[in-house]
Amino acid sequence: MRKLIFVILAIFIANSETIWHSDGSYTDKIGDTHYHSDGSYTDKIGDTYYHSNGGYTDKIGDTFYHSDGSYTDKIGDTYYHSDGSYTDKIGDTYYHSDGSYSIIMP
Repeated sequence: MRKLIFVILAIFIANSETIWHSDGSYTDKIGDTHYHSDGSYTDKIGDTYYHSNGGYTDKIGDTFYHSDGSYTDKIGDTYYHSDGSYTDKIGDTYYHSDGSYSIIMP
């Protein structure tokens, strides 16, 4: 039984990570679900992300189409948003054009 618990714990840890945002908030990614520190969450099913607020995002190729009509194009390690902003991924850190950043911690 003890070995089973360690195996389950190892699988849980291997499928999870925390993303810390420069504003002090965080997101825990466990499997295909993202739990945000504000209590909201996002479930990924196939190529669609379902948000707890009722919105969704469809990923088609390298473009993310959001239910509010906006979109994001991923080119290389940069995400270009339809509002003119962008996000650069360098290593385990996402740098946003507004000066904020997010760090992925396994």
